[in-house]
Amino acid sequence: MTYIEPLFIILFLIILYSSWYFIGSYFGRRIMRNISKTCLNKDLRIRLLSPSSVLLEYRREDDKKYFDEVYDYIGFYIEWLPFNNIFDFPIRYFVRRRPLGVLRIQIRKRLGRRIDLYFDKDHPDDIYIAESNLSLEDIGEMIALIKSSSLDLRIFSLGERPSVAVTLYIDRECEEILKEIDYLIKKLILRFD
Repeated sequence: MTYIEPLFIILFLIILYSSWYFIGSYFGRRIMRNISKTCLNKDLRIRLLSPSSVLLEYRREDDKKYFDEVYDYIGFYIEWLPFNNIFDFPIRYFVRRRPLGVLRIQIRKRLGRRIDLYFDKDHPDDIYIAESNLSLEDIGEMIALIKSSSLDLRIFSLGERPSVAVTLYIDRECEEILKEIDYLIKKLILRFD
């Protein structure tokens, strides 16, 4: 029977963890860049890139090509798996297999409306209204408009700062998500104008 020194086991675990950290960090950054690649074609720029997340930003004062007539700021934060953490990676993989995106959008025009909608992941038809200053008719039209989209929404908020906040699961290319959100926002602006 062979005896293994406890120090050898500790050193082996340290080397395993550190090699996973460096390899996971490298591949995590590549994966997060690939997820956001279609957004980068639309003048959104990477502001932050980590092994588990990416922040894409567009500011009107930086470049006036993208959605100039409507938006002042678009921020798209995408988070997925902690690729560089050997302990959290498998747990998160089984809990959330798709990336989660958070969009923060500042509209140039003031809407003066406020609503927070929460979508139940197990029952997509169940929508909870947390806060609103809209009439029941406006709420009904807004929910119908949102349901007509094919986005996997979790939270949709209309307010002042930011004007629109959206939390959703990413199940398609980033460009398609931005187009659908753009369509929703422009419809809402027409409705509340």
